[in-house]
Amino acid sequence: MKKFSLGTRTFSLSTFCLMMILSLFCTLSLSSCSDDDDEPGGSSVSASDANLVGFWHISSIKFVDEEETWTEDFDDQRYYIRLTLKEDHTYSEVTHIAADGDEEEYNNTETGTWEVTGSKLILTESNGYFYSEWEIKTLTTSSLVLYQSGTEDGIYEAQTRTYVKVNLF
Repeated sequence: MKKFSLGTRTFSLSTFCLMMILSLFCTLSLSSCSDDDDEPGGSSVSASDANLVGFWHISSIKFVDEEETWTEDFDDQRYYIRLTLKEDHTYSEVTHIAADGDEEEYNNTETGTWEVTGSKLILTESNGYFYSEWEIKTLTTSSLVLYQSGTEDGIYEAQTRTYVKVNLF
């Protein structure tokens, strides 16, 4: 099994890839949005602020690069991403990867502001240096599907994130 090091930490290839892809480190170009009225799991709604506000828990991420396509399912609590979009247009995204064997636990929280422009959800980190644009592929009363693609260092990458809305009350 391949291992990668970040500072004093060593991670397996799958964990390292997950951490790198989950980082919002670049601006990527987007393609056009589809319009599906018959989405399972809820009624389709417009990509308005009111419909996006809430607590979203990731259920899967589909990764595509020049060499392969794979899906990471988040069906246990060892790995999770929680995205909170607040009415005041601030957000937080918490990423957690539990310790596994010789791999250390990984926790990261990003905060910043969010806005909707057309069919794009734009997240800008608090430091103002990094932002990411996500195409809103599907938004229902209970699910959110975001898509992002682009080329970094000459390598094409894309990901589709599927979130489930969590009602806290």
